[in-house]
Amino acid sequence: MILMFIVFFTTKATFYSDSNYVLWSQADNLICWGYYRARSYYFASTFDNVPKLILTMEQYESTPNNLGVNFNLVALDNQKFTLGMSCSGPTLYTFGFRWIAIDSEELFVINAFNTNPSRYLTYPHSNPHVNAAFVSLFIFGYTGEVNFQIQVIQLNSTHVTVETTNIANLRTLGFQIIMGPVGMIKQLGVISASSPFISPLYEIQPNSYFITPFQGFWHIPDTQNINIKHTQTKTSTNIFYASDSPSNSYYVNNIHLMIWIIKQPEPAQCTTLRITQIKDLQAEFRPNIQISLPELQQFYKVVGQYSLKLTTSQLVTNIQIHAKCFKSKKYLSQFNKCNSCANKRYHSFTHNCYGAINTLIYTVRFTQTMVTNQQLVLYVNDSSCKITQLIQSQVLEEVIILQVQQFDI
Repeated sequence: MILMFIVFFTTKATFYSDSNYVLWSQADNLICWGYYRARSYYFASTFDNVPKLILTMEQYESTPNNLGVNFNLVALDNQKFTLGMSCSGPTLYTFGFRWIAIDSEELFVINAFNTNPSRYLTYPHSNPHVNAAFVSLFIFGYTGEVNFQIQVIQLNSTHVTVETTNIANLRTLGFQIIMGPVGMIKQLGVISASSPFISPLYEIQPNSYFITPFQGFWHIPDTQNINIKHTQTKTSTNIFYASDSPSNSYYVNNIHLMIWIIKQPEPAQCTTLRITQIKDLQAEFRPNIQISLPELQQFYKVVGQYSLKLTTSQLVTNIQIHAKCFKSKKYLSQFNKCNSCANKRYHSFTHNCYGAINTLIYTVRFTQTMVTNQQLVLYVNDSSCKITQLIQSQVLEEVIILQVQQFDI
């Protein structure tokens, strides 16, 4: 006699980080034509490693036919970063940007701040596991009408290629290419805007940053300044942004993305679960509870605590638990299925054994959405078992991803 329950879950995922918004303006002594200034920004605390730095422009005002801004990431260490900027003319009045620093081996950032425009540009990278990428257009110089877009068109294990359409009249481009696992870069959509607007409400994602990196602009110079600004507003549960032109100035047509950057690792999530009730003729020769990872040839039958390290190649982990059941007992099982669900993170089941049934078999598939080394801790007792995952963020956390417990009825 076999009774079987199959449950499927979808997965989401999510490193120590810091972020802030910076506004350079005339009130802040920004005089940009033949002017150079380097400014340093300190992190809230010292990173263990040099973090990856993501920059997104959120406000820009200049006179028409701006020949360009020379922008450089002068220095980056685990305490601060330094930016330098100068203008080749005419005048830049306001420049606002958001920065995000994340200590993560999964992210790879290419800085191309002073680039001669070309239809196709290909760059090498050293992270073979990346499967998501986007461009953050940070600065550009032009004369005459411009109508261009820059975006990633190809990504493989060694190189990334971006395409810039309609490069006529472009003089300089400054941008970043940000690459990482798809669980760390979640793109909500692409917006092509020709007039000011307010976005819909988006539900806040835990341990995440919301950004709106520009991809391109369409501008026909006249006597009015270029002026565009993105302003984020956050509530306890939602976030939205306004895209407008302050002081009723000329709003420049633009293309931008909406992206969540996941800033901290999260534990593996249960993507498939099968619970089988059987009559096992060999049950009397088995321990009350045992854990096995067949593909790794790991078996845990003796009461104790064990540690298991998973490499970056082991994104999927299949686990099987055999539990003897008795007529006077019941089992409560819990499986981590949704890291972003505060009140419903675990899916729970209760099972009793009837008739000739004497064994419960839990067959579980856990999926990592971060390409990173992981460490599991396995606890085996006579009447329970538990598997936890060690998560390193600002502190070392031990998070339960699976638990099976026996109780009296």
